Amino acid sequence: MKTMIPILLALSTSASAAERFTCNLSVLTKAERARDHELMMILSVSVLEKKDLPDGYAFRFDAGKLPNLAEWINIVAKCCQPLTYRIELGPQPGGALWARFTGAEGVKEFLDGEMDEFFRRMPASATARAQ
Repeated sequence: MKTMIPILLALSTSASAAERFTCNLSVLTKAERARDHELMMILSVSVLEKKDLPDGYAFRFDAGKLPNLAEWINIVAKCCQPLTYRIELGPQPGGALWARFTGAEGVKEFLDGEMDEFFRRMPASATARAQ
């Protein structure tokens, strides 16, 4: 029954974003937590563009980051389950690689807290494009 509580909270409109969305790091192994941090460090400085979406954020990367991005999202999706993750790769060579993190109302507040270090490490040029 405990596993149902975060899901029910995620659907509740009266709960705060912190209550609706949870990141349960305990589901990750020690190796996965270490790899999550390592990949976050690599990818955060590799963001070419950040877009605000009505229901989350989108990040553009060089297509060569696809293996790192796919591995990272696979890890993150285990612990941050109420979110939707989408990877989009445009025609190659030269097509854009986008990662979208989206969810229900309040997801941006949740992501702002959970991805604080990621956002702080992003190049200024990636955030300048979004304004």
